[in-house]
Amino acid sequence: MIFICGGKWSTYRAMAEELIDRVIAEKGFAKTHKNLGPCVTKGIKLIGGDGYHELLYVQLVQKYGVSEAIAKHLCATYGAAAFAVCENKSPGKKTGKLGTLVAEGFPFIEAEIEYACKHEYAVTAKDMLTLRMRLAYLNSEAAKKAIPRVVQVMGDSLGWSASERKRQTALAEDYVGQFGGPIADKKNANLRARTYTDLMDAFQTVDATASGYIDEPELERAAAKLGFPFKTKNDLKAAFASIDKDGAGRITEHEFVEWWNKTSFDEFSKKLHKQMTLTAENEVAIDKLLLSEDARKK
Repeated sequence: MIFICGGKWSTYRAMAEELIDRVIAEKGFAKTHKNLGPCVTKGIKLIGGDGYHELLYVQLVQKYGVSEAIAKHLCATYGAAAFAVCENKSPGKKTGKLGTLVAEGFPFIEAEIEYACKHEYAVTAKDMLTLRMRLAYLNSEAAKKAIPRVVQVMGDSLGWSASERKRQTALAEDYVGQFGGPIADKKNANLRARTYTDLMDAFQTVDATASGYIDEPELERAAAKLGFPFKTKNDLKAAFASIDKDGAGRITEHEFVEWWNKTSFDEFSKKLHKQMTLTAENEVAIDKLLLSEDARKK
């Protein structure tokens, strides 16, 4: 029997193909494989794939009156199913003809909450704010403020009792409270502005003496608090040297925030973008390069 474990949602298909190919090779099913042909799952469209095209967001703007930012977010997240999402909410003032925003400054709308409850088996507010909308990763403070409304919308959709709403609120507050606010895409100026509170919180937490400066070890702790720890000491030293232009051995709050936000200013941020945009096949390929066959079996 052959087992496969580890991995994540973004690599599940590539891993499954790799596993079946391994079974065929190990068990001598070459004839069966020849009759069936190569794996076809890479070409099977996911929900929302049929009917999708790059200008689909324009149709959403025209039909539902949502902003371009919201329309692009919905299309990128749900594909052609974005229309089904838009049909879930009655008119609201903050997004024109369609519902209300979950958090100011972010494209997430309440229609997504109802859609997730009705069609995607969402059952907890913490799941909605973390794994569904990813708001907790983008800005923990915005996610905390959104909890009451998310619980209300989910509760109305799923028929939660008063006690269940209270439990969901407490669960979400506890879970979201553990997030330091790592930024998923630092290229967006509005997003950077919205995460300023999280960055300052990280800086002030490690600046125990309130001197207004942090040194190299404190930079390491700040990056870890924000959810992206340095992999090696060399990475830490290189990043610190790029920020500490005058070689004083310390950096200011302004320098820290500027370094974190400007992708053109530091290689560290560029590495994060690359990590977050890897395809499933690339991730599997990188795994093969980094680990030997024996190591991958352990």
